[in-house]
Amino acid sequence: MTLPDGIYGTDGTTGGAADRADGTTGRPDDTADRVDHAAHHVDHVAGRTDSTAGRTAVPQDATVIWSWASPMAPDAVDTARPGHAGLLDEQERARAARMLPAKARRFVTSRVALRSILAGVLSVPAREITLGRYACPGCADPGHGPPRVVWPRTPLRISLSHTWDRGLLAVSTGPVGVDIERHRTVDADALARTVLSPAELAWLERTTDAGTEARTRAFYRCWTRKEAVLKGVGTGIAGDLRRLDVRPDRAQALLRVPVGDRLESWWVRNLPLGDSWTAALSRPAGTPAAFELRTWPAQAAAGGTH
Repeated sequence: MTLPDGIYGTDGTTGGAADRADGTTGRPDDTADRVDHAAHHVDHVAGRTDSTAGRTAVPQDATVIWSWASPMAPDAVDTARPGHAGLLDEQERARAARMLPAKARRFVTSRVALRSILAGVLSVPAREITLGRYACPGCADPGHGPPRVVWPRTPLRISLSHTWDRGLLAVSTGPVGVDIERHRTVDADALARTVLSPAELAWLERTTDAGTEARTRAFYRCWTRKEAVLKGVGTGIAGDLRRLDVRPDRAQALLRVPVGDRLESWWVRNLPLGDSWTAALSRPAGTPAAFELRTWPAQAAAGGTH
C-alpha cells in the first residue's frame, strides 16, 4: 500500500473523478491495447516468455528479496520489444485492462517480475505458474488471504509489494511479509494519529520534530513494519492499526500480533534499500532472521546477504 497515492479498489484500480466506479477509463474498446502497451514496457526484462533460465535456489530457512524498478522510475530497464502480455493469465490481463495506463504498466511490470523470478526459483516456464491465495486466517475468506503459488506445488511462501517506482518480492521457506514505501510528502502527524499506537506516537514525537523529513521517515518506519507484519500474518490492513505496536525503537522487534481471537508472535525489521525508500520484512518468531537482497533482472546491481 502506498499512502500518498489515494484509495484503491481490491483489484488495484483507482477511482478518480473522471473515471468510472470500477476504476476503468470508460473506453472498453481500448482495454486490449492498454494491456499490450503496458506489457511493451516490460518486455525484454524477463527474456523469453517460456524461459526458465536464471534458476536460483532459496536457501533453507532463509528469505530472498528481489527488487526492481517500475516504469515510473528514471532507472527502469528500457523495454523495447513487445510480447510480455502473454506472461499474464486471463484474470491478470482483465485487471490490467480496468486500470489507468500508468497503473497498468506498474501492475504488468510487477506480474512479469513475479512470474519471471518464480520461474527461476521453481524451474518451470513463467507462463505456466498458477497464482492464488490462501484463506484469510482472520475470517477464512479465500478472496483476500496471503498470496500463494498454486502450481507447481511448493512449500515456498511469497509476499509482494510495490510503491511508485519500486517493487519487492520476498520468497521464503515459510510465512513472510514484505512492504516498501517511497519517501514522499505526506502529513505524517495526521496519519500517525490514525494508525500508530500510543507508544509509537510517543517514540515519533520523542525522536523527531514535527514537519521535518525525519518525522516522515520515522512514520514510514512504523507504517512499513505494520504492513509487513499484517501481510505476513495474512489478514492485511484491517481493523484498528493502533492495536499493533511494531516497536520502531528496536532494530528487530518481537511482536504479539492479534489474529482473530488469538495472538501470534512475529518478528519485524527494516531493510537497507537506500535513502529514497523505507521497507520492512516480517516472519514468524523462531524463524531465522537471515535474508538476501537481489535485483531483477539479474544483470542490474548485485544485492547483498544479511
